[in-house]
This record gives sequence, C-alpha cells and structure tokens, in this order.
Amino acid sequence: MLYNVAEIFGSIQGEGINLGRACTFIRLGGCNLTCPWCDSKETWDAADSKAMTIDEIVSQVSTRLVVITGGEPTMQDLVPLLTELNKMNCDIAIESNGTFDFTEEWRHLIKTITVSPKPPLYHIPLRVDEIKLVVDDTLTDETIERALIIKATSNKVISIWLQPEFFSFEKSVELATAWVEKYPRDLKLGIQAHKVWGLE
Repeated sequence: MLYNVAEIFGSIQGEGINLGRACTFIRLGGCNLTCPWCDSKETWDAADSKAMTIDEIVSQVSTRLVVITGGEPTMQDLVPLLTELNKMNCDIAIESNGTFDFTEEWRHLIKTITVSPKPPLYHIPLRVDEIKLVVDDTLTDETIERALIIKATSNKVISIWLQPEFFSFEKSVELATAWVEKYPRDLKLGIQAHKVWGLE
C-alpha cells in the first residue's frame, strides 16, 4: 500500500480543539479543490508527492497526536494507515474539506474529525467533531446557519471555529467577530497560532 505524501513533520497544533499539543503532521498529496488562499498549494497535484509505504510513514511519527491533512486526505484509502496508527495508540486527527463523506470504518479509527468546508458548495458531513469555517467575503449566514443546525442536531459536542482568512486578516477578523457576537453560544473565533509562534 502506497500513499502520496507531500511531507511529514513534527510541530505544535496551532488550531482547534487540539491547540497547543505536540503533534506529527502527515500531509498527503492531491486535492480536488483549488482555493485561492490555500497555504499548501504544493499539495494540489498528487504527482508532486512522494510515494511512501505505511512502514515508512509511521517510522516518522514521534508524538501521541497525529494530524492527517493535505491536500485532501480522504481522496486516498486511509484505513490501512489509520489501523496501523491505532496499533501505536496514536490520537488521530484528520483535517478535510468535507467533500467526501467519512465511512463508519473511518470514523471508528479517528479520534478528531475536523471539516473545513470550502466554497462554492460548503459541504459539511454529519457527525464531525469540529467545523472550521474560513472567513472571507464568500462566507454567508446560510453556511453558518447550516453548521449551527448540524451542531444542534448532533449527539456529540461540536466546536465551530471561525478562522479569519490570513491574507485579508483585518477585514476577516471584523466579519468573524460580528458573527461570534451574533451567535455567542455556538461560535468561537479561531486563530492560526502556529503563524503567531513562527512555526511551520
């Protein structure tokens, strides 16, 4: 079993409910979207990635928390990799754009599912652990209200983060703050703390 891997590196998680934890990032290659403000455009084409076996990947894992991201990681069959990481007692988190639904087998193997839905569809699968909405001038009340409905009807606690878009930061913070003030019980203002800390 080979995976398209853009990079593997250790760092500190700078976003969401695992904020501040040491982690190993496994960034997979290939994405079905081309968001203009993407901060990992080098992952878009899977051909630019390195083909790696499961043993090669897990040999570089040095932390309890493992974050599988991309690109769009759900474009690859993750079950064999997730199974091996579970054998190592890893806390597995996955970051997805939400365009592919998670199978029951995947959900069983992943501790934290983070979905960051992207325009134009802003698809949000059910039964996620956190929703991260990038705030720019394309985000609408309709999308936020859809996320709120998923949170309200879920049988688990879901965190909804509003993440100001970094390249128009001041305007995005203003928009995000207004929404958090409108829905103070349901929304949280997020931050990419790793950029503040000067980490990758």
